[in-house]
Order: sequence, then C-alpha cells, then structure tokens
Amino acid sequence: MRLISLARASRDDRGSALAAVVGIVLLTVVVALTVATTTVQSLERTDDTRDTVSAEFAAEAGVAVAQAAIEGAACGGGTFASSSAAPFHRTIVQHVVGGVMTNGCPTADEEYRIVATGYDSAASYAADDGRSVEARYEAVPQPFAPTGPAMYSHGGMSFGNNGDIQPLTGDDMSIMMHDGDLVCANSISGNTDVIVKSGNLTAGNGCEIGGDTWVLSGSATLANGASIAGKLVASHLVIENNHSGTLGPLYADDTTGSAPGQLADHGPVQSKSAAGAMPRVPGWVDFEFEAADWPGYTVVTLSGCNRTAAKSALDSLAGAPGVLNALHCIELDLTGLGQTTVQTLTANVAIFAPSFKLSQTKFAGQTGNERLWLVTPDYIDNGVPSCGEADGTGIIVPDDTSLANSSEFTNLAVMLYTPCSISFGNSLVIHGQVYANSIHVKQHLTYRYAPTGLPGTNLTEGTDTPPIELALSSYRNTSTTAKSLGAP
Repeated sequence: MRLISLARASRDDRGSALAAVVGIVLLTVVVALTVATTTVQSLERTDDTRDTVSAEFAAEAGVAVAQAAIEGAACGGGTFASSSAAPFHRTIVQHVVGGVMTNGCPTADEEYRIVATGYDSAASYAADDGRSVEARYEAVPQPFAPTGPAMYSHGGMSFGNNGDIQPLTGDDMSIMMHDGDLVCANSISGNTDVIVKSGNLTAGNGCEIGGDTWVLSGSATLANGASIAGKLVASHLVIENNHSGTLGPLYADDTTGSAPGQLADHGPVQSKSAAGAMPRVPGWVDFEFEAADWPGYTVVTLSGCNRTAAKSALDSLAGAPGVLNALHCIELDLTGLGQTTVQTLTANVAIFAPSFKLSQTKFAGQTGNERLWLVTPDYIDNGVPSCGEADGTGIIVPDDTSLANSSEFTNLAVMLYTPCSISFGNSLVIHGQVYANSIHVKQHLTYRYAPTGLPGTNLTEGTDTPPIELALSSYRNTSTTAKSLGAP
C-alpha cells in the first residue's frame, strides 16, 4: 500500500512541475513580446524625434539665412529656400506696412518678422507638415560714430600760405592722400600725421608739420623753411641746399639729389624699413543720398537754388534734424547766408547739392554738438571719385565746390564731401572734416579737426557699414508656415 501511495505522489509532483514550466515559458514569451513592442515603439519615436529635430534645425537655419541677408542689405524679394535635399527650409520675411505684416524686406526703423519652416522630406513639404519658427525683430539704425581722417584727398592736395591746421581738442589727427602730389606751404600744427600713399611731397617755406610724415612710395623734397617735428619716411628724400627748417628722424632708401651738407646736418638717414609699420591709406568711399541713412531726419526739397530757398527750408525744420535736398539744382549758391546774422543750427542738418558756392557764408551751432554735412553725391559705385557723372536722370551733374572769402563754420562740426575738388579761398574758419577728390587751399585757412563722418560708412577703413542693426524681440515656434505666407 505504501508503495502505491508513493507512486501516486510522484505522478502528482511531475504534473505540478510541468505546469510550472509552462507558466515560466508563457511569462517569458509575454516579457519578450513586451520588450519587442516597446523597442519597436521606441525606434519609431526615435525616428519621429530625429525628423522633428532635423526639421527644427532646418527652420532655424532659414532664420539665420534671412537675418544675414538683411544685415548685409541683400534681402532681395524676402523669400529664401535651401536645396530640396532633406532636411530643407522655406523662409519668408514680412515687414509692417500701415500696421499690417506684409511680405517684403524692411527698411530702417521698420518692425518685421522672419518665418521659417523646416521639412524632413519631400512628402512633409507636399503636405506642408513641417516645424516652423518665427523670429520678430526691430530694425534699429546702426549707432553712428564719426570716422575718417581730418582731410582725405584721393587725387591731389595743396596748401597755401599762413594757414593754421590742427585738432580742435588736442587729439591726434591725420591728413591722407591716396593718389597725386601734396604741395605744402602751410602750417599743419599739433600732433598731425601726413600720409601720401602714391604721390610725392613738396614742402617749402611755411610748411610746418607737427606729426610724422609718410611718403609711402614717392619722393619727399624739402626746401627753405620746411619743418617736420616727427619722423619723415620716404622712398626718395631730397633736402635742397637752401633748406633751413628743423627736421626729426629721417628714413629713406634713396637720397640722390640731396645736398651733402644738409644730410650731414640732419642725418643719419636710416633705411625706410627701420621706420616701423607703414600706415594704411583706405580707398575711396562712394556716397549718395539714401533716406535710410538718415533715420529721424525730415527731408525738405528746396524750392530754389539760392540762400533764400535754403534759409526757408532750414526755418521749416523748426529745430528738428533735417536733410535739405537741392539735387535738382546745378549749383546751390549760399553766398551771404548768415552774413548779417549767423545761421545758427539747433540740430543736425545735411544738405545735398550737385555743387556748392559759399562766400561770406556763416553757420554756427547753438551748443557745439551740432553737425552739418555739405555733400555732393558720388553716384558711381566703383571705389573711386566720379566727378561729373549723372545719376541716370540727366539732371544732376556734380561739379567743384568753392568756399570763397570770409566763410565760417564754428561751434559745430561740418563734413564737406565731394567726388570733385574743393577750393578754399582766403580767411576761412572751418571746424570739421574734408573728404574730396582734390583739395586746394589758398591762404589764411583756420581749420580745426572735429570728427564728423558720414552715416552708413567707415571712412577709416574705406568701407560701407550695414544700414540697420537687428534687435530680436521674440523667438518662438509657430503653427504658421512660411509656405502658407507665400514662400515657394
């Protein structure tokens, strides 16, 4: 009996073990299926995430492309598209017109937005199912900082007798010539450097230069009482026998033609290469009238081409910054403006004309912080002065500008710009800068360098600067796509 009971118990244990094994197998299968399902779902989510991220990056790239185009004044029609290789973007720029966002690129002071949509495939593009980013900007005019030398001539410069040229506040200043010769018989006082890039220097009696003088590739000829306080650097140096002025250190590679006694008195003459790094004379900057360069200025077109029309336009500004447009004239004759009562400026003013005539013309600033620009435009964007070139209308023909006797520009900074020549008559008083093709001074010029510059330019580097600066006001994802706004 006991053996029978043991046999039955053994069969019952084997049945229980089988059930346990089957249960473990089933549990393993369930776990495996769960893991497999989770893995597949995870992979699908990974693919979705990857596609979303790539589309997002493409959209952000679209914003960057549009932003760079606007900063570089190359926005064009305001739509941008990358290649169709996935991922890719479609981007559009809109600006505010009459309070409404309108497709197109902004000008200065206009609010605008960039909407860029990224797509991970051609199918998502066809369905317009991408990731969109919206960037809103305020277009802020680039802060204006005066640049450039005290005087810049591209093609020649001469100074007559009994002048006084120096900084207004004791700062360093420079006089630069790109091409042509410099003839000096005038006082250039203070710590003023003179740099002649391609021409020659002839310095005679009355020429006194307070800083360094660089004649980068030509000859420097010194005669009579010519004096240079700083160092003189030239490829070829000639000190004539009648020279009686004082000189600083001399650097030249060739002294053929110099009086031996003069070389002995002023020597030794060192090699030009020992003078140190040569200064750079920047190229010419073309400048014409563009309203975007003058944000916040009221533009007034003159009713005539004389001082009466100019004074009427100045009075109409009522103390606000303004631009007087006389480009329809042949010459703007300001003779006698301010002769009886000095024309006082209480805000900055720019005057554009094909040429100017100024005799007994007197401007002054009320506080000393005012600026005045007298500009003859250069319409040909070629990096050299283009005098006498029309703007395409056949009306505007720039010509030389003449500043005759007893004109004064005081207690303000004035910029004189022309692609032609500027001739200074007798007994002139000017605070500011001069930028011209050629500059000719007769005598008795009192000139004080006051940095003025031109908006939208860097005259120190010889380059244009972007007219606007971007100020980001918001950056967010959006459900609006660039395609729905008109992007290709």
